[in-house]
Amino acid sequence: MLKMLIVDDDQKFIQDIYDSFEFKDMSIYPVPPAKNSKEAFDKLKEFEPDICLLEINSFFDNSLELIEAAKQAELDTLFIITTGSEKFESARRAVELGVFDYLVKPIGMRALKDSVLKAKLHIKFAKDREEEYKAIKNVLNNNLKLLKKEFVKSWLSASLTDKEIRMYLSMYGLDMPDKCQLVLMRTFKNFLPQDSAFANDSDLLQFSIQNVVEELLIGYGNYILEEIDDDIVLIGPASTDWSTLRQVIETNIQKYLEHTIRTFMEPTDTLYDLPFSYSKAKHKAYNESSHYHIINNIKGYLEQHYTDSTLRLNDIAVHLKMSTGYISRIFKQEMSMSITDYLIKLRINKSIQYLWDPKLKVYEIASIVGYNSQHYYCEAFKKIMGASPTEFRKQRIANHASGSVQ
Repeated sequence: MLKMLIVDDDQKFIQDIYDSFEFKDMSIYPVPPAKNSKEAFDKLKEFEPDICLLEINSFFDNSLELIEAAKQAELDTLFIITTGSEKFESARRAVELGVFDYLVKPIGMRALKDSVLKAKLHIKFAKDREEEYKAIKNVLNNNLKLLKKEFVKSWLSASLTDKEIRMYLSMYGLDMPDKCQLVLMRTFKNFLPQDSAFANDSDLLQFSIQNVVEELLIGYGNYILEEIDDDIVLIGPASTDWSTLRQVIETNIQKYLEHTIRTFMEPTDTLYDLPFSYSKAKHKAYNESSHYHIINNIKGYLEQHYTDSTLRLNDIAVHLKMSTGYISRIFKQEMSMSITDYLIKLRINKSIQYLWDPKLKVYEIASIVGYNSQHYYCEAFKKIMGASPTEFRKQRIANHASGSVQ
């Protein structure tokens, strides 16, 4: 329902309109009327009416200023002015200011209704056009985003010439200098612990990380930020203090999303060489923060603590500052065995070197490698090696004595 404001110092004129005009049938809601320009401007700001019926006469000598003030305030109100024949020239000037229509008093209800109907049609057309414009703009923006992403992927894969790179940067309005910095953000979005807020929606995590980064980049000028192969790639001028910015990004993502990412930076002297910087950053990411790094940390911790019979999965998780579910899943995926099975194999392999010492009893060796029970040690040993520790010891000693090697 549209809203209409009547501005007139003639209360009888206003009352006649209220009595005769078919507001309900025309789906028009009349907001409280105003009797002067100051009061009218306050009501324009308060109610934001779609239509304003405004009188221009000698008493209302600042009506044109009211229209100008409404335009400056970016109000979308359509003005229909009413005037006596002696003020016709003022009405013409008002029309030049963008007034929608004018009516000469005395005004018949038919003429007023026709003018309001025209205003309604104009408003509907304008709104429809705005919706169409928004829809077209959204389509263009979405396509532009996809095209821009494809450009960045082609660029990073070394599929473009220097001329093509500069052409696309110009097309997307990106004034990027030759000396740039590439920042690769490894988000681990596909390997979230079960207790993560994003465990069931990794794409939401990626989207949230990008939003946080975009907020932090406000004021940094031109930059490129795209999701590439589950990572987020940021490209910007080398003149930026990237060391500080990287720390700010990591800290804020941890603070607001309670998620840890790793960032890897590589500079480039020319736009054409950026793919090489990307390749270096990916290599760093793999060696320092990928599953390879996590697995090595787990193995290193087990190597140092396998002799501890009280060692638990939670001890490893606390040490790595990760959840037990997360490290268990990553380890099983990469090693094709559980952490527990790996620890058992580690302990059994370590125990073999002690079996060469005939002075050490089996129960002593079991204790050395982290078993409280000789029974469990022997059971695990036989399962892995196919013989009991005693049988294995005898066989190895016999083989050694005969000169055979196994």
